[in-house]
Amino acid sequence: MAVEILARALFRSGQADTVIAVELPQWHTFMHLDTMLIVIDGDTFVRYPGLDPDALRTWVLTPTDPEKVVEQDTGGLHVERRDALFATIAAALGLDGMRVLSAEEDARAGEREQCDDANNFLTVAPGVVMGDERNTYTNSMLRDHGIDVISIPGSELAAAESGPDA
Repeated sequence: MAVEILARALFRSGQADTVIAVELPQWHTFMHLDTMLIVIDGDTFVRYPGLDPDALRTWVLTPTDPEKVVEQDTGGLHVERRDALFATIAAALGLDGMRVLSAEEDARAGEREQCDDANNFLTVAPGVVMGDERNTYTNSMLRDHGIDVISIPGSELAAAESGPDA
């Protein structure tokens, strides 16, 4: 699996000692994890309301023998299936728990905002994010929870993908 290749590279370079893998649901609207679930602070996530975190299959990868992983590209991984994504993340970070925020909205509003990547933010500092101004429910919910949201026109976010206009 690609995640095993990534885990070995991270372990070999000393950049990580644990990798958490999450199997993405097979939805046509779910192409990237960060459009459904994203970290916005050290212990805070924003979750798309239609995403059931208990339905996400999660694994933890750790090196079984750091020397073997560092020296070779074969073996050396311990893979363990986990049931609770946020408890798994909290344990890996040494935290008691995670704060998971989700906009409570009707299904239509949730789908509309998800199409505009309502749960995809750029965290610019702890508790400060930039996001699409069209996602009013999600942005308001974050503000109600003490997160500073810098609203950006969606057209500007899309333009950033191709670089500045000359």
